Amino acid sequence: VRKPDARHLTGTIDRAGGDNTRTVMIGDSINDIAVAKNAAVPSIAVPFGYSDVPVSNLDPDMIITHYDELTPELVERLLREYAVKVAV
Repeated sequence: VRKPDARHLTGTIDRAGGDNTRTVMIGDSINDIAVAKNAAVPSIAVPFGYSDVPVSNLDPDMIITHYDELTPELVERLLREYAVKVAV
C-alpha cells in the first residue's frame, strides 16, 4: 500500500514491534500528515522537504523547523496532548 493509506504506517509499526499509542509521524508533505491522521497517530511537520505548500496548511499536530527541536520531552508532550484530544 502507499501513503496516505494507514497500513503504510501501521504495518511499519507492527513490523518494528511498536505501539500506535507511542508513535509519532514526522513528515514534510500532505501524504505524510494524512497517513498520520488515517493511522490515528500525532504528526509533526517539517518545513523543509517536498511540500509545495506551507506545512502549516497541512494541519499537523506540531511543526518543528529543525530536528534538534525533536526532543524526548517534546514527543512525550505531543503524545499526552494527542491522547487527550482523541479521548474527547
